[in-house]
Amino acid sequence: MFHSIKGKILSIYLFLIFLISLIASISIYSLFNLNKAIDGLIASNYTSIAAATNMIDAIERQDSNELIYLEVDAQKGIRAFSQNQQEFLVWLNRAKDNITENDERKVIESANSDYLKYIEYFSKLQEIKNKSGNDEAVKFYDKEIYPVFNSVKSSCRSILKLNEESMFKSKQNATEISRKQMYGTIMISIISILLGLVVSTYFTKKIVSPIFVLTEGVKSVKRGNLNHRININTHDEIGELASEFNNMTSRLLQYDKSSINKLMVEKNKSIAIV
Repeated sequence: MFHSIKGKILSIYLFLIFLISLIASISIYSLFNLNKAIDGLIASNYTSIAAATNMIDAIERQDSNELIYLEVDAQKGIRAFSQNQQEFLVWLNRAKDNITENDERKVIESANSDYLKYIEYFSKLQEIKNKSGNDEAVKFYDKEIYPVFNSVKSSCRSILKLNEESMFKSKQNATEISRKQMYGTIMISIISILLGLVVSTYFTKKIVSPIFVLTEGVKSVKRGNLNHRININTHDEIGELASEFNNMTSRLLQYDKSSINKLMVEKNKSIAIV
């Protein structure tokens, strides 16, 4: 198949298609890796960040609810505290189910332990207020509850910080992957272009050079050189044409010699008659 001119041209097209497919495959692979890195950036830490943020919001509202309980409306404070407690626990469980960083489990366990103490202290706060009055309850809040509140909040902020730092690292990784893949694709493209030029030039020369040789042979015969032979050893249509051309010139040469011999014979006869 590839011995014919059509086959050689087809081989050039197939090679160029292969190079284009190679570049496209590398580009798709690069995009896949980049997309994977971006997915990691968005998905792996987002849930933990959302959980930590909502836990902070919930416990800050609970702190406000305690002050409402102490200073404004006890029943309203208790109801609101209970609602925010449920919300905090929902987000805490999500954080437990989405541990992605090395130290995150330890921080979540610390937050969970402190939060259980925080809930227990709120129950004690109610007992103290009922038994000893509001002033003693305020003292208990300042001495015991508020430090635990800050401890829980600090743990939540640590969870937030861990995941934000991880997201930043993931972003850096995505940027690095993107940079490497871009340079890699550029290099492959340049190499492919150069290789394509080399292969195209080679095959073009293989096709055009015999045609040039054949053209020169025709011109030589046209000038009367019937001894000229075309040396083309390809196994394609040009090679067959060159072979037939050589056969033709051989026959023409034989015919020419035969014609000359006949003319010489006729000339000799004419001389003899004279």
